[in-house]
Amino acid sequence: MPKKLSYSSIARIVFIIILATIISGCDSPENYVVVPTNDVTPPTVGMSISQENNNTLISVNETSQPVTMHAVSNVVTFISGASDNDGGIKEVSLWATVTYYKPGQIVGPGLVGAPIKNDVSNASVGESTLKNRFFLYNYDLKQERGSWSSIKVDAWTEGKNFYGGITRTPVVSIYYP
Repeated sequence: MPKKLSYSSIARIVFIIILATIISGCDSPENYVVVPTNDVTPPTVGMSISQENNNTLISVNETSQPVTMHAVSNVVTFISGASDNDGGIKEVSLWATVTYYKPGQIVGPGLVGAPIKNDVSNASVGESTLKNRFFLYNYDLKQERGSWSSIKVDAWTEGKNFYGGITRTPVVSIYYP
């Protein structure tokens, strides 16, 4: 008799398929465009978050609403990506702020100075660049929490094209533990 797959297993399989599709298409000729002299269309952007040993898979894009999740694993995995088919992607970035909690004490969120991870193109006008840029990032929530009782991570992804078009996902708030 065939074994039934749990929701957790199905979510992991879907996550792996999405990741494999993204990675396999990144270096194909169809994923390249020559940087034009102008680009009036903004990029599209997306972010997926999964947890180890859990059935949580959250995906958002620039038209989604903010999302809140409670992490049950120590590490969450982000896939951040941006697309601009007619002008290419200059940069895709994962940003986050953290609020720390102890009984009677709250610290943060601090000012955001730089993304926690990004992928940038060095192409110039007339040069070839990727239409789609994606990366995977494992965020260690347990390490971030340190000696605090709990944390809240507010994360989002931004995509930029070569002419200042910036698009971002809504914030995904992750509470841990």
